Amino acid sequence: FAARRREITESISRIHELADSKPFPFMTRDEKISESCRKLSVLSEHWNQLIDTNNEEEALHLYREVLGLEGHAFSLHETMFIPSLVTQANDEQQEKWLGRAKRREIIGCYAQTEMGHETALKWWPGALGKSSNWAIVVADLVIKDTHYGAHPFMVQIRDETTHEPLPGITVGDIGPKMAFNGADNGLLGFNQYKILRNHMLMRHSRVETDGSYAKPPHAKIGYSSMVKVRSRMAMDQGLFMVSALVIAVRYSAVRRQGFLEDKSHEVKVLDYQTQQHRLFPSIARAYAFIFCGFETIQLQTLFIQVLGRRDGHVYPNLFEWAKASPLNQTHVLPSVNQYLKPMMEKAKL
Repeated sequence: FAARRREITESISRIHELADSKPFPFMTRDEKISESCRKLSVLSEHWNQLIDTNNEEEALHLYREVLGLEGHAFSLHETMFIPSLVTQANDEQQEKWLGRAKRREIIGCYAQTEMGHETALKWWPGALGKSSNWAIVVADLVIKDTHYGAHPFMVQIRDETTHEPLPGITVGDIGPKMAFNGADNGLLGFNQYKILRNHMLMRHSRVETDGSYAKPPHAKIGYSSMVKVRSRMAMDQGLFMVSALVIAVRYSAVRRQGFLEDKSHEVKVLDYQTQQHRLFPSIARAYAFIFCGFETIQLQTLFIQVLGRRDGHVYPNLFEWAKASPLNQTHVLPSVNQYLKPMMEKAKL
């Protein structure tokens, strides 16, 4: 795959429109968001020529090479909005929305994180602040005073022509963050906003016209959208580590300071065991994170394929498999033992 990555990188370098308009660290946050949108527009014209569109590893490499690690305005549209429609919308809903989403006629995000429990205010979802005109909103389903828990709803939040918020909607950008400033994380508030019954995503659960509720085959089946993003996190952390380590190792190999046995020449900083002790374990850790990340992404892809066959038992089976994994027999971190495992046992997970 290394040779293929180099080939993709060389192809990108020949498309001058994909070069930064100015050095990224010198851009304001608004400029970073605007630049990511510009590059995505150019990229859409060359996508099929640059990579195999069915190869997720190639797609991830392409995004990283063109957009870096600061995120981009459509990241949640690609990684959560469209996959949620694929895994949780029924056939009729997919016919209505999925094609438009893939053609980017509508731009969406995934709005789950709340400002507080049982509030009508979402806080932090990516692509919400400026980009999205639709959102998959996770909200409590209540029918005749009976609470059925969190369900996903397809909700229009901005006018598709003017991009202004619809009546009853408050939406905005939350501003600069410590990282991912190429993405527009935002806030979303609802005030007496009506969502139609058939806008609840109904592949696994359903509300009929008479108000009756058909529950999903398994309560955890709705986790599929979040699991997809979580499956990428290990690899993302490895890539962040690599970015820092490349700088540290190269500098340590060039910079000379101090003397050892030979007093006539200063030694490279990398020759000091203390420097090696700081850097080399992190290099190994970064490799482990990246390889683990690829594995979890492939496992998640397999899971989505099985879920698409409406196998209601796949999630509990996968959960049982994870609990039996050798990784769960080893005390990797003290905090896992001290906090997470007792919590899981108490909840009888």
